[in-house]
Amino acid sequence: MHHRARRGEFVDLPAQNIRIHQLELLAMDLPILRFRVRCSSGTYVRSLARDIGAKLKVGAHLVELRRTSVGDFSVEEAVKVDHLCDVSRIEKRSINPLRAVGHLPSVEVSQIDAEKLACGNTIPFENPVTSKLVAVSKAGTLIAIAETGEGYLQPRKVFVQ
Repeated sequence: MHHRARRGEFVDLPAQNIRIHQLELLAMDLPILRFRVRCSSGTYVRSLARDIGAKLKVGAHLVELRRTSVGDFSVEEAVKVDHLCDVSRIEKRSINPLRAVGHLPSVEVSQIDAEKLACGNTIPFENPVTSKLVAVSKAGTLIAIAETGEGYLQPRKVFVQ
């Protein structure tokens, strides 16, 4: 969307229900304001800046945008680029891939079904899960992200070890 706006195209955003948990002014060196926002998923921070400028009758846009956290993950936990060759630092920061998909319902499958999913095959699935996507694991190891259907699981992303 911001690519279209940069090309000068008008972008009409549909109204969304969002939540601003925190909006904190960090610095004011007019005409530049620095702020931190904690917000719900789906919030367009560029639109938030535009709307604040409109309310103040001064106009506004973002000069810089930095995402510092998503869900349970934050930049403080990240491995710095210059440390990527240091195996000990990477091992300290490594997480179980199941944590990364912790927002999805999860299902455990048999060894045979895990092998089928790893090859991209659909497997029978009768568990009534309301989500369209599930994390599929075998013995605590993430196998795939799968789409649920009536009586089946279809792998969409397979994680091969």
